[in-house]
Amino acid sequence: VPYHAAEGYIARLVERGYHVAVCDQMSEPDGKGPVDRAVTRIITPGTVIEPGMLADNRPNYLMAVIPYGNPSERSWKSAGIAYTDITTGEFAATQVVGDDAAVMVLEELTRLQPREVLFPESWAKQGVSLPNGIHLTPIVDWVIDFASAQQTILNHFGARSLESYGLDDKPNAVAAAGAILHYLRQTQRGSLAQLTSIRPYSTDGYMVLDGFTRRSLELTETTRGRTAKGSLLSVLDRTVTPMGGRLLHTWISQPLLDLQRLSARLDAVEALTQSEGLRAELRDALRGVSDIERLTNRILIGK
Repeated sequence: VPYHAAEGYIARLVERGYHVAVCDQMSEPDGKGPVDRAVTRIITPGTVIEPGMLADNRPNYLMAVIPYGNPSERSWKSAGIAYTDITTGEFAATQVVGDDAAVMVLEELTRLQPREVLFPESWAKQGVSLPNGIHLTPIVDWVIDFASAQQTILNHFGARSLESYGLDDKPNAVAAAGAILHYLRQTQRGSLAQLTSIRPYSTDGYMVLDGFTRRSLELTETTRGRTAKGSLLSVLDRTVTPMGGRLLHTWISQPLLDLQRLSARLDAVEALTQSEGLRAELRDALRGVSDIERLTNRILIGK
């Protein structure tokens, strides 16, 4: 396809779940033979960074789900979960344990709505169904071996142990995080400077809502048209920056249970609602702010 029109074609292919290899010219023509070219990046649904292919007000998550149990019986005893948005550098991981592990994973899938999910090949062969709009990418099983995943993480962050990242007692989360880093190394050809840390999290810190409840409450999209207009998000969203829009989307999708954090958030809201002048001044100042979060990360990876 013509180079100047490539993004449009890539967007359509990626939307259908295809992986698109991008080849760049690596040397100048000398008239003696063909120029050198190489694959510099592989674009997948979860690794898009082009602004024209992204929604400004919502994250673009790549997620890894690593189940443990019996693949042939599709019996889950525990699971590791990790997700990242390479456009902002957000990177988090957790693990769930118990007979309801599969249910908890489904709830996280519904909350995060990732564009792409990495899943072990041995489990994928048993037939896995995901919520609509999520693309499944099988990964070879050796990638999720704990020792391999741990070394991948340590090498990436230049660390000696996982203790400082809060993952030393979360082997399943380590496997999921390692799978993401391994996949990104393959697809982004080493351009991972934006992933500077990883955050452990627990599903106990916020209200867990199943897919039916989220749809019924119409938190971020309507039940019928599945559009943002008419949802709770559209009613509350008066943000003037893409970063604020993404943060509000996250807050609505992840209701807090921590009373101290809830009170602090409400205090901030109260302070702004009581000072109309300050609020107007802040909004005017913020209107001139570009999407610093994503722009910074594009600079970091040289794109």
